[in-house]
Amino acid sequence: MLPCFAVALLLGCTEQEARLLYELGDPCRSAYKPCLDDDSALSCESNVWVERDCASVCAELGPAYGPAGCDRECVCELLDPSGCTPNEVTCVDESTVAVCDEAQQLQSTPCSDVCADAGLDEVGCLANEDGEQSCWCTSEDTPCEPSSMPTCVDDATIAVCEMGAWVFVECQMVCGGPAVCDPLQQPATCGC
Repeated sequence: MLPCFAVALLLGCTEQEARLLYELGDPCRSAYKPCLDDDSALSCESNVWVERDCASVCAELGPAYGPAGCDRECVCELLDPSGCTPNEVTCVDESTVAVCDEAQQLQSTPCSDVCADAGLDEVGCLANEDGEQSCWCTSEDTPCEPSSMPTCVDDATIAVCEMGAWVFVECQMVCGGPAVCDPLQQPATCGC
């Protein structure tokens, strides 16, 4: 004869569904910030949900932004879409950079001033591989102490102090073939 097992299973139901815990004052249990309406959203502060007015959220970004409703979180847009975006950097010409201020006005500065503040010489206003524009500076031909240690400029170039000025040398020229600058060596060296 086969053994038999008896299992008791009790299922229970309630009339109300469990709350999602997205009420003001509830503990935060999600990074998702639901909108309360078109003008406000819940925000997690000190691990508790609080109501945030979208106008105040946008004001924290600066005077150039205003509320544009709520879509999972407060949406902020530029008040003047034809103006620049605050903190945006752009080249005005080959030697001048401009930064957009909070009033959406471009404030120009010569790259020579930007570089001089860092004790460097100006290369110009250029874009990097990602298209981001900024002043480029160099220490080449700037004064150095005879005791200054060689340092890597990039993967293939080393800067050495010669006769009181920084000189940039391609590691390929030093090694007579493929080479890289090794910043982990103290002082930096060209690895042939």
